[in-house]
Amino acid sequence: MIRTFREQLAEDIKSTFLLDTEFAETHTISDGVNSNKCLMVVHGTGQSSLLSGVELRTGHIAVVLKTEDVPEQHSYGCTIFLDGKTYTVENEPVDDFGMTEILLKSNY
Repeated sequence: MIRTFREQLAEDIKSTFLLDTEFAETHTISDGVNSNKCLMVVHGTGQSSLLSGVELRTGHIAVVLKTEDVPEQHSYGCTIFLDGKTYTVENEPVDDFGMTEILLKSNY
């Protein structure tokens, strides 16, 4: 059976990108009301780095997770809690084939 691009991508998200033995780790993300423990890739943990051509300055991190795991309140300027630490959303996250990248700024 031949899979469509979207079917194959959905499988790759589970079996490669968000595989806990490869790139992803389990973290807890919350909007202050709803909390979700899920697999995600967290990049730029406090150090200046480059991701997708965007420089992540100190105190900024990028979180990549399945769109279905994104907290309900996640638009620009909202407060997000990641593993108990408070962050502000610095971008307008969008669903990109089942994955969402959220840029967060540390509030401490």
